[in-house]
Amino acid sequence: MIHPEYRVQGDLSTPELQETLTPVYPTTEGVKQATLRKLTDQALDLLDTCAIEELLPPELSQGMMTLPEALRTLHRPPPTLQLSDLETGQHPAQRRLILEELLAHNLSMFGVTRWCTTFPCPAA
Repeated sequence: MIHPEYRVQGDLSTPELQETLTPVYPTTEGVKQATLRKLTDQALDLLDTCAIEELLPPELSQGMMTLPEALRTLHRPPPTLQLSDLETGQHPAQRRLILEELLAHNLSMFGVTRWCTTFPCPAA
């Protein structure tokens, strides 16, 4: 363990417990975990003030978490969350984001294919 993060606890009779699990993000040189957590906190705070448009059609998203719920769950997981579900990619929050990313990718590929057939390149 290199450079662990810690906090000095003054009064040992009542330790401060976090309400969520602490995620560990992949880092880039010069960017610390604390910085990444602060940035995700800012982004999650924006979810409270800015409405995010649901891009999934209702027939695909029925029974799934909303996008803000999925983002909050993954970036600030509750202590009751099954870590095995996260490790295997089976958590409903992950599945919600996976579906949206796959749909966005397929739609963009459809657009590129359509553009290429509409505007074919001249033969060399």
